[in-house]
Amino acid sequence: MSYTVPIWAKAGDTWARFRVSTTASIGPTGGVADGEVEDYQVSVTGGNVTVIYYPSSEDYTTIAYEDLWPIEGDYDMNDLLVNMRIAEYSIGDQIIRVEIEGQIAAIGAGFNNGFAIQFPSVVPSDVQQANMELVINGASIADPTLDGSQTYAVATIVDNVWSMATRGEGTCEYFRTETNCGSGLRPSWKLVMPLANGIAQSSFPEPPYDPFIFATPGTTHSSMVDSTVGAYPGKQWEVHLKNNAPTDALHNGLIAIGDDTSVPASQQYYQTDTGMPWAIEVPSDWKHPLEREDIRDAYPQFQVFAGSSGSEQQDWYIDAKGQAAFIFAD
Repeated sequence: MSYTVPIWAKAGDTWARFRVSTTASIGPTGGVADGEVEDYQVSVTGGNVTVIYYPSSEDYTTIAYEDLWPIEGDYDMNDLLVNMRIAEYSIGDQIIRVEIEGQIAAIGAGFNNGFAIQFPSVVPSDVQQANMELVINGASIADPTLDGSQTYAVATIVDNVWSMATRGEGTCEYFRTETNCGSGLRPSWKLVMPLANGIAQSSFPEPPYDPFIFATPGTTHSSMVDSTVGAYPGKQWEVHLKNNAPTDALHNGLIAIGDDTSVPASQQYYQTDTGMPWAIEVPSDWKHPLEREDIRDAYPQFQVFAGSSGSEQQDWYIDAKGQAAFIFAD
């Protein structure tokens, strides 16, 4: 007799339980009137599995956020910086598992923000939620699942990033965004998301998928946001990368107010009338501006890059203003 190993099975040593009984459809646990049960140690191997890394097996990409949306604010783009490395596991042309490693590189936010990842085009039933894994600062989180009532799969990493780092470390008000506040600490997390039946690579969203921040439930996020929503916004407030659509949870009253010029009918989101975004991806472990240092001053070519939707000055993050010690966190 042979058994098919599910494609979402994780390689490594585990146990197989075999039960024989006159009772039909029995599970691995629970009592029955008669029968036999035996356990065998087995090793699950990853035959014919290939791994594709983003940006590489050793490097990180950086996602940086300004959390005053829909107001431009100080535009220092350091309210949250997350380093990410993605591994996609495939058999043939079918992606069977995604693993994402992350680090918190900086937090310059006065507000409390959570961090999550949306997987556009991947519906919740595509994910083997019972076998998801989430590790925060080395500790496993019990029974992680996707957010409910969402069209696409949304995995929440943490409801409040300040729970992973120390606010006011030493003489610092924030985390790695002030002069002489360059802590070597990088709070870490890892998400393992196995897929139920595999998804064709051509149908899977491109890395880095859709990482976004949201307001920590039960906390304020400016008088404009709170009054528009009619309460503390929680997950009704989100910031995504430019032109990435929000999740179903976003409060529609927040769209196209303040400095935001989103036009959902045109798939235009999270940008000002000059094309400035509230979140960016930088393909490196980036030196970010110090607290209240406008990114356009720290990186003079950024405004051209953002205003051209990325078609010009694509290496803007390399050409920085002088006197870096006064501009960048350590």
